Amino acid sequence: MYLTYKLENSYVQPESIIDRTLIPKSSVDGIASIASASIVYDKRDDRFDPREGWYWSTTTELAGLGGSRKFWRSRAEAKYFHPIVWDFIFRSQARIGTITQVGDSRIPINELYIQGGLFTLRGYKNLSLGPTENLTTDLSKQATDNNVQPGTPIVIGGRHEILMNMEIEFPILRDAKIRGVIFFDAGNAFDGWFANQSPALFANYGWGIRWFTPIGPLRFEFGTPIVKGSGTQFYFTIGPPF
Repeated sequence: MYLTYKLENSYVQPESIIDRTLIPKSSVDGIASIASASIVYDKRDDRFDPREGWYWSTTTELAGLGGSRKFWRSRAEAKYFHPIVWDFIFRSQARIGTITQVGDSRIPINELYIQGGLFTLRGYKNLSLGPTENLTTDLSKQATDNNVQPGTPIVIGGRHEILMNMEIEFPILRDAKIRGVIFFDAGNAFDGWFANQSPALFANYGWGIRWFTPIGPLRFEFGTPIVKGSGTQFYFTIGPPF
């Protein structure tokens, strides 16, 4: 069990805000005084390269003990790892999260959930999935210089998210610690649990290569969307998947 306190100051350069009417500076700037409580159960055999065991956690946090940024967030996640046969490892993760406003305070826009990318849905562009709004005429100079037009939809983010990742990891060159992976992801960010939106979930499949080096796993992964999407995405990073 963990009890945590965090004091955070957020500041965004005014010229980096694409639409000052849609995204007022007050919705991204300010001080958050956050208290959180977590319960964690961890039975993985290894934190950095788990091959067997369970992990689950639940966290609730309240921002509003002073400061200008106020919200209440709850999230839960579960992970499962299990050897299949020969050195094939099954890995899975499920995550759910929600954020609500406190009193009359608006939820800070940069706290909303957005999906897409290496750590959520690997078959979609980074931070491309979630509720959208249309740009107004109050655009920044950077936006107009790049010929961004009023009425263009942009992803703002949602109050809830759900995510599931499943993958099978297998050896390619055992002595060199090079492994392959095939994966499937599904999830979405949205504003209402029972909202009639289409699609309800996005999904993708893909494959990748992981090289376990002294500085951490090098991940090269290719994801292809199943539901909508715009072609195969390639991602590279250093670090474990989940």
